[in-house]
Amino acid sequence: MPATAIANEESVIIRLHRSIFHELIKKLTTHNFDFVIIDGVFMASYMDVIKAHSKAKIILRTHNVEHQIWERHIPSEKNRVKKWYLGLQNNRLKAFELKAFSNADAIVPITDEDYNNIKKLYPTKPLFTCNTGINLVDYQTVTVAKQNNAVFHFASMDWMPNIEAVDWLLESVWDKVVTKIPDAKLVIAGRGMPERYKTKASTNITVIDNVASSKEFYHTYDVMLVPLWSGSGLRIKLVEGLAYGKPIITTTIGAEGIAYTHNENLLIADNADDFANAIVDVLQNPQLKQSLQTKARLLAETNFDYKVIAKKLIAFCENLV
Repeated sequence: MPATAIANEESVIIRLHRSIFHELIKKLTTHNFDFVIIDGVFMASYMDVIKAHSKAKIILRTHNVEHQIWERHIPSEKNRVKKWYLGLQNNRLKAFELKAFSNADAIVPITDEDYNNIKKLYPTKPLFTCNTGINLVDYQTVTVAKQNNAVFHFASMDWMPNIEAVDWLLESVWDKVVTKIPDAKLVIAGRGMPERYKTKASTNITVIDNVASSKEFYHTYDVMLVPLWSGSGLRIKLVEGLAYGKPIITTTIGAEGIAYTHNENLLIADNADDFANAIVDVLQNPQLKQSLQTKARLLAETNFDYKVIAKKLIAFCENLV
């Protein structure tokens, strides 16, 4: 990109940044707020201006413990230069994130795992675990999918933990499944699909980089795979899978934030053999699949109804002021 184009782009960003701060200050000085919710740690750059222009309590809504995502991923990085660079950047991210935790009046993590990790660092800080809520009416279960013997991975494929998960699935698991079930089908879907996955398409593998309707997708394919080895927070796609009554096979890390019971609401498998065997078991055992479907939906109804979650969050906020 030419230097003049870069300079023009930077100028636009600076003007936009100033405009946002101006509007924020105007809003804070013309209204009396009891509290302000910062949605995600990367919005914490606004904390100082909020404190300078308002007496409102600042509540930080954390989607993940961001630096933990990279702490989990970095050990598996094979390129030494990239590994060093990621470590350097993650140290900076960690410092920024811990400062945000410290400056917030209260923190609302998305999972109990994140709650416990933050509580260890700030034992006197008001904390409340608030799962992502969903409107269960929008999620209709289908007991018989349109494609049988099909398992799927559905996630944003421009996120490193998901790429790591699919690489592991293709390299370490899928051949073991096909050996036992030759007509098994794996569907890999999600936005930002890397080109290298599209070359993997075959009789047993389908790659979809643009899902037009999530609802139709969930109703078409049967068994959901979430083979995550890094990441933090709650997997929203997994919550959707529960709400749609999908049999789900995941890892311990993938299921973080879910109050599950192994072999009841979903299946946990933390190595390649166990993961492959779990896929085979679900595909070949209709009773197991039906049981997982029923209890997945029940778990969603019990834990992720947005009306119940909202009432608890409102009560927490009111106690702060």
